[in-house]
Amino acid sequence: MIQHGIIAGAASYRQTEGDRIAAWGPADAAWFRANLDPPVRAEPTGSPRHDQLVLGPARRRDAFVERLSKDASVVMFASQPFVQDRASRSPWERQAAIEMVMEAAAQLSEAVFVVKWHPAETPESIPQGETKRGTIVSTNTADTIALVRRSAAVLAISSTVALEAMYLRRPVVFLGAVDVSSPFHPPEDGGGVRAETEAELVDQVRRLLQEKSFRETVLGRQDAFLATHYAPLDGKAAVRVVDLVENR
Repeated sequence: MIQHGIIAGAASYRQTEGDRIAAWGPADAAWFRANLDPPVRAEPTGSPRHDQLVLGPARRRDAFVERLSKDASVVMFASQPFVQDRASRSPWERQAAIEMVMEAAAQLSEAVFVVKWHPAETPESIPQGETKRGTIVSTNTADTIALVRRSAAVLAISSTVALEAMYLRRPVVFLGAVDVSSPFHPPEDGGGVRAETEAELVDQVRRLLQEKSFRETVLGRQDAFLATHYAPLDGKAAVRVVDLVENR
């Protein structure tokens, strides 16, 4: 039995040595049934990892998060290795996303931008604190879920953090152009918003921070997207996976 991640790099998911797939939701299960060779049983169990979002403590204590000003509007960028989701992704695409975030921070003085490095990538040197490039800090050790809960908005390329943020009702801005080869493009399916340029990112984040009606619209669309594409966040994903393993 295999538990997958977000299906971003579709080519890497077209073959499996498993005979059952515990998919994260109906859309993923349907994709696996249609694309795997040879075909295997795929059921929309959801991810047991996400059970912690409702069964775990609502507030995780994290030293980095607690050092952030309580009055700050935190915008988190979930960085990721450039080959994590697509082997063909150019490292310049990842660098462009990082630079887009830094430029947005320089223009949005009302927010504190936090770059959360992925455990599999080497942190890069970026200006820290209040500089001419705005307020921006970075971490590779902070608790990701605690940081998502503290954030007013989350930025991502195609990270699983984007899905966790939507489950936790945080608006998500996806950076860069849509990858037409991937089945994972939430904004085009109704979840989150997309920013392909620095100007679009600044506009989207500013509206999410300042316009309550826009923020609520985005959150409502994300809720609908999750209900259609992913398993419910009910704390029972592990039970559904066990049922699949036991062939119930």
